[in-house]
Amino acid sequence: MLDLLRGEIRKSVRQEVVFVVDHFKVSGEYAWFEGTVQRKDGGQITFPDEDYECCKATCLFVKRGSNWSIAEYGAFGTDVWWAGIGNRFPRAPRTIFPSFGVYVE
Repeated sequence: MLDLLRGEIRKSVRQEVVFVVDHFKVSGEYAWFEGTVQRKDGGQITFPDEDYECCKATCLFVKRGSNWSIAEYGAFGTDVWWAGIGNRFPRAPRTIFPSFGVYVE
């Protein structure tokens, strides 16, 4: 699953990246990830402009059949893109989120 997210982030920052996982929980057909993105050599990501906030990433994965895909994700943002994610994905188990109250608004 993290390779899917890594591919998306690599496209946007044009650097090889790895994750430091803060939270990654799977239940049924859904998984939630929160972590820090860093360069493959362990260094901090460098950005071409200043519109990025380094270096957090969050992602909701969904399993369809035998394959995982990205339902929604955000990286390096200053907004709270996941607000209301529980409403947008009501079948996602609350237990995958570290603090579900934040995700239902």
